[in-house]
Parts: sequence; C-alpha cells; structure tokens
Amino acid sequence: MGHDGSDSIFHTLLSILPTIELSLENVPSGFMDLYELEGVSSDSSPYAVPVTSIFAPLDMESSSSVIALFYAFKSCMQKEFGHLVVSKDPRALLIMAYWYSKICTGQWWLRRRALMEGRATCMYLERHCARSTTIQELLQAPRRLLFQDIV
Repeated sequence: MGHDGSDSIFHTLLSILPTIELSLENVPSGFMDLYELEGVSSDSSPYAVPVTSIFAPLDMESSSSVIALFYAFKSCMQKEFGHLVVSKDPRALLIMAYWYSKICTGQWWLRRRALMEGRATCMYLERHCARSTTIQELLQAPRRLLFQDIV
C-alpha cells in the first residue's frame, strides 16, 4: 500500500496555512510607517511577512491558528528576518514582542515561555530604545498583555 503522507500531522498543519490571510490591510498605520511597508511586496522587505502575520485575524484558542502562526514565524526566522532578530534589530524585536504577546494568550503550553521571552524583549526595547518614541508607543500594546498579571 502506497503512502502519500496525507494522513501525517505535517500534511494537516500545512493544509491550514492558506487559511491565514496575510494582508497589509490589517496592519495599523504606525507599523506601516515604521516598517516602510506602503507599496512593498512581501519579497522585498524582511519585515513584511512577520508584520502581516502578527496582524492576521487568528483565533488564538484554536490550535490550528497557533500552529499556523508558529509555522509562519518559523519560516521567517530562517530568512533575513531571523538574522535581524539575532542582531537585536529594534524593529525586528518589536515584532517579536507582538508575537509573544499574541501567543501568550493562546494554548496553555505556550504561555509560560511566551511570557518570559516577551517580557525580556519588552524590557530590552525599553532600555535600549528609550529615545525612539515610535517604538515606545507601539510597545505599549504587547507590554499590557505580557505584564498584565504582574503587580
């Protein structure tokens, strides 16, 4: 009997990816300006796919949405965006702060690690990008989610 892989978990995961709508229409104007995304294709900017991924309408209690978001970011991290994160590029780290804040509200098995990494990312940006009012303003939304249970 032949095996085409259609019953594998990876086939299932890959089949949900098209359900993520990656569109610049969902991206707030502050991000469009900071990342200079107006009229940019996803191939020409290392920020385009990660930014559109974090603003894609997803149900974070749905395991398929969480896995799809994971996969989208995994593929980004293997490209130029991953190098920007490793080199502590402030704009890349801001995207990561949003990503952590998004996944920390999802599946139970993600919360602890997402909170730890997300809080560390926020604190780094607060300390090292204190003079960038744009980054500090945009950082407030993920910060509220990541630090909400700390008194």
